[in-house]
Amino acid sequence: MSDSAPSVPRARRDETTEPGVLARRWGLAWLALCGALAVHVFDEASTDFLSLWNPLVASIRDQIGWIPLPSFDYGTWLGGLILGIAILVGLSPFVFGGARWMRPLSYVLSVIMIGNGLGHIAASIYLKRPAPGLVSSPLLLATAACLLWATRQHTRQQSGQRSKQ
Repeated sequence: MSDSAPSVPRARRDETTEPGVLARRWGLAWLALCGALAVHVFDEASTDFLSLWNPLVASIRDQIGWIPLPSFDYGTWLGGLILGIAILVGLSPFVFGGARWMRPLSYVLSVIMIGNGLGHIAASIYLKRPAPGLVSSPLLLATAACLLWATRQHTRQQSGQRSKQ
């Protein structure tokens, strides 16, 4: 038996916090939310979301005139959402590249999509029936939460790197 102290393993760099891994995780979360949003738009379109939205907007305008809520025809609504999703997917290389200017957009998108998902659930409870878009709302909530988490992890890692310099 040896009298020497047991060897202590050397500290290994945690591979899950390396800049490339975190940027990739952030990018995958971004694309997952884009996919969930596409599924959500399909869900809304196939369950006649505008038949609920447009009368709601008209009612709100009658009661509170100053709120700028738009009403849509089907083609404009669907085309705008498809274009919006295409733009979000087009921004994904910047997210995968760890572009710092994408972080605020990522946070805002996550919070809006969490609000969107919760809104469909709340509308279903209020209406006492499934509201259009309800089925895909849990997927939207989960992917938005993942994007929020991945963005935060990337932000923390970037902040830590700047403080070490």
